[in-house]
Formats: sequence, structure tokens, C-alpha cells
Amino acid sequence: PNENWDTMQSMADWQGNLCGRGELTDRKYLFLCKVKGRYDKDYPVCRDSCPTGTNSSFACPRESNSRPPGGQTPVVLPDYATMLTAGLTCRPAAMDIKQPIFLKRKGKVTDLVAASFLQAFRAWEPFVLVALMAFGSSLGYLSVLRRCAGGVVWTGMTMLTVVPLLYGGMALCCWKTGKFCWFLGAVEDFQKLTVGIGCCMLGLLFGCVVLRKGKDIELAISCIEWSIMCILQN
Repeated sequence: PNENWDTMQSMADWQGNLCGRGELTDRKYLFLCKVKGRYDKDYPVCRDSCPTGTNSSFACPRESNSRPPGGQTPVVLPDYATMLTAGLTCRPAAMDIKQPIFLKRKGKVTDLVAASFLQAFRAWEPFVLVALMAFGSSLGYLSVLRRCAGGVVWTGMTMLTVVPLLYGGMALCCWKTGKFCWFLGAVEDFQKLTVGIGCCMLGLLFGCVVLRKGKDIELAISCIEWSIMCILQN
């Protein structure tokens, strides 16, 4: 699983080493050297940053279309303008994002834009684990909500009434006596009065709704409970 997490978060160079991992900790981004006017798709390398122009150079695996023999000294080639894509690769700035550059490694074909999604697809174990945990958590939540739907709904409605009233009362107390002003900060007395009156009116409004629509709220709670029961039984 740990290796798959790394695979999901990193791209691999032409030797199979993950960029930003192990000995390449400081080289996080995949880069294609430009060999004789063409992007070297078969031998991508890892870099510490994406070049933004042609005023720099980098040690590339080869300078021709022939595969570099083992132990060959890297060849320093000039850079070109690139853009960091998906936090993983240096995409050529001159390339339209709709025109993929294909990387062929170990018989698999991908492109720079979709690389992060394909790498994530290969690291399937963490996603399966997260899906199972989400499924179990949702069942547990529905089971609890089925038994405590009334308590949850009425607690929420009570909070909508009590919190604005409490906040407004503290604001009015701050305006009148100068106490409990720490939560308001440095504001004018008129603003304190406005906040206090507004919050109190909001709390009273929610209180009236709760008292007026009590039966409708109970009916809604019953609908929630029956809906959850149908979901769990099916």
C-alpha cells in the first residue's frame, strides 16, 4: 500500500525511479528532454523545477534517437519553456493541452495531462480501502440517524434559536455595560447595537417558526426515519 501511495503521487523516469522519492527527493517533476527538435518521450527524467525558457540546460540521457548504452555519461542539452501540470509534470508551453504527448513505458501508454489520473488508477488499494470505510461509515450514520432523527432535528432547531439570541444578548450587554466585548473586537457602539438587535430578531424569528411549525417538524422527522428504514432494508 505504501508503494502505491507513492505511485499515485509521483511520476516515474525512464529507469522506473519515482520522481520526488528516495534518491530523487529533490526532483519532483517529470521532464521530457528535447532531442534534435523532438521531445524524448521514451526517456523522461526527473527535475527539481520546470524550466520557463531557453536560458538554462539539463543533463539528459541521450542526444540522438539511439538508446543510450549503460553507463553512458548524460548529455547536457538546452531547455525550453514548460508549464507545471497536475503538480507532477513539466508540460511543454508550446503544446496545446488538447494535444497529448504520449509516454511509452513498459508497454503502457499515457499522456502528461492524464498522467495523474492514470497513476491514481494503478494505486487501487487505497481507493478500495477508502470506499469500504465510507460505506461502513454511511451505514453507521444512517443507523444512528434512524434512532436519533428527532433529537438531531430538534437540537438543530434549538441551536438556530438559542445561538442568535445568546450572541445578540452579549452584543447588547457589550453596548450597554462594556462587558463581553472580546468577541466583537474594536467596533463602534452603533455597530454593537445593530448586531445585538439583528441577532435577537433572528433568534426570535426561528423560535416562532419552531413553535408555529412543531407538527410539521415532527412529520418531517417521521419521514426521515421511514426513509432511512427503507434504505437499510433494501
